[in-house]
Amino acid sequence: MIIEATAVVVVLAAGIIALLGFKRATIVRAVALAFLIVVAVSIIGGIVGYSRDRDEARLARMTPTEKSTDGYISSDSCQSCHPQQYATWRHSYHRTMTQLVSPESVIGDFGNVVLQAGQQRFFPVRRGDGFWFDSELSNSDRPPEGGSNPAVLCTGSHHMQFYWTPTASGRQLDLFPFAYLKEEQKWVPRKSVFLKPHTENWSREQGRWNTMCVSCHTTHAQPRLEDGVGRTPDTNSAELGIACEACHGPAKEHVTKYRARPHARYRQYFSDEPDPTIVNPNRLSAARVSEVCGQCHSIWNPQWSADFTRSDWSAHGLRYRPGDVLGDTRNIARVGDPNTQRLVEQSENESFWESLFWSDGMVRVSGREYNGLIESPCFKHGDEKNGMLTCLSCHSMHQSEADKRPPSSWADDQLKPLMRTHDACTQCHTAFKSSQVVMAHTHHESESSGSNCYNCHMSYTTYGLLKAIRSHQIDSPSVTASLATGRPHACNQCHLDRTLTWTSDHLEQWYGIPAPQLDEDERQIAASVLWLLRGDAGQRALMAWSMGWDSARHASGDDWMAPYLGQLLDDPYDAVRFIAARSLRQLPGFESLVYDFVGLADQRAQARLNTLEIWTNQTGRSSTGRAVLIEDDGTLNRRDFERLLQQRNDRPLNLIE
Repeated sequence: MIIEATAVVVVLAAGIIALLGFKRATIVRAVALAFLIVVAVSIIGGIVGYSRDRDEARLARMTPTEKSTDGYISSDSCQSCHPQQYATWRHSYHRTMTQLVSPESVIGDFGNVVLQAGQQRFFPVRRGDGFWFDSELSNSDRPPEGGSNPAVLCTGSHHMQFYWTPTASGRQLDLFPFAYLKEEQKWVPRKSVFLKPHTENWSREQGRWNTMCVSCHTTHAQPRLEDGVGRTPDTNSAELGIACEACHGPAKEHVTKYRARPHARYRQYFSDEPDPTIVNPNRLSAARVSEVCGQCHSIWNPQWSADFTRSDWSAHGLRYRPGDVLGDTRNIARVGDPNTQRLVEQSENESFWESLFWSDGMVRVSGREYNGLIESPCFKHGDEKNGMLTCLSCHSMHQSEADKRPPSSWADDQLKPLMRTHDACTQCHTAFKSSQVVMAHTHHESESSGSNCYNCHMSYTTYGLLKAIRSHQIDSPSVTASLATGRPHACNQCHLDRTLTWTSDHLEQWYGIPAPQLDEDERQIAASVLWLLRGDAGQRALMAWSMGWDSARHASGDDWMAPYLGQLLDDPYDAVRFIAARSLRQLPGFESLVYDFVGLADQRAQARLNTLEIWTNQTGRSSTGRAVLIEDDGTLNRRDFERLLQQRNDRPLNLIE
């Protein structure tokens, strides 16, 4: 482009010089000069347009494509006949899970930003409708080196967003080493938004999208890891994001039939018979409907066979279609299952199990809700006739016309109306529609947080997205289980100022649950304090979140929490520090806390000391108690605080969300 433009400038200059030498009238020279300028501008515009088209064509060859294959024809074919369902899907975060980068899809700040990663600096910039990452690499041994890479795909839009850039190897993608946090409106190192050991490895994970992410973040993925010539991925999918056909299956036969015979569509609409041309999850059996969600929301590995090999997958993707038996093509990880043991052995990751599960097999990471559902008594002891808990018992993939909430409220978790209340459980447990029955069962006021079914039986023991998330394995609080696994339980995650002895006594008195043997610290010191100071990184993250949870702060008081959250500002794990700072800003006196969770080590240490000093100088504290290491005079019991901190579980932990 530079050569062509230079040539045009030279020709234009020669023309101007010639004109200036003319002896004719000034108006003639002016007209001729204007003509030359118009011609030059047109030629340069053509060159720029040609160059832009050439660049766009090159990027298209390097970006995974949407391609209709195997009967998949995209959600656009659904809109005309199903406008309401299509419109609600457009509002969902499923649709925006993976998108082409555009002004409409990008939420990150691409202006006047400098991002530092070791010796490399990145400059997110917008050029027209394109988004680029300019970069500069320098050290003392050589002069600066730079480059520019376009963002072609983005993942996520609800809480954070990641960006993928092309490589020189077909449609293989790189992951940009920073993520953009939506609520905080801030770029942070990608490695810092996951709960994993601190590392200086800035790998962009080349090819990860093509081999892993594509399977669940697009519809009908085709990894195509070889293009027929060599290891040059030619990855495509029927549609980016999770679209209609991800849940309803390929729609070509359905659309073809009803476009040709509109009257048949209306006859089918009023029929009780299933439509053989498409899958309606609402008409599947209870087991099959949850498997539609479980194809992505679970921990699994492919079930290899003579008919389905690794080569088949690398070329054509996974075989499951909505309505199939999920277990026919995938091994779902479950404690004690032989297939799961093989999954662990094949993972090449010695910490595979603890990266996903608590030791008893309860899921501890987000996005794997199906594994929790199938271990729940409401699923295991239900049946098709008497009712079985399914994903659609609480969730709805389309907002109903009767639901008058703003679409954004529905899209947050895609819950049906009232599914954050007792109604979610009293659909089956009808006796608990009575407030008197609820109070007799929970020993809390009927409208209090302690009588919320969710809070006791789906407590916040799952981690992901820089927060605690409700477990989808319905369970009951158990001190014994906490001692065996380290997993917090509902009682002490709300009553943060109480000991395990306090909880054991109440569970025995109220429900006849035998009290386990406890050591002295477990009898004398609040469980939350033990989990926060002695626990592993996952336990510390859950406690940091719990100290920002309104229900827990109300039940426990919050004027003793600052020293603990302050300690976590200097935690070895970036994600733990982030969560602690967010909770600390909710406490009185810390609303304007200035703190960078990925700042220098000495700055983080100083933030910890500053927090303790501010808390020490606060007056009027009402919460005192030896259980939270607060002495009668309101000072912190530093001796026991430091003693417990020395026992911190520093084993490396990488929770795989």
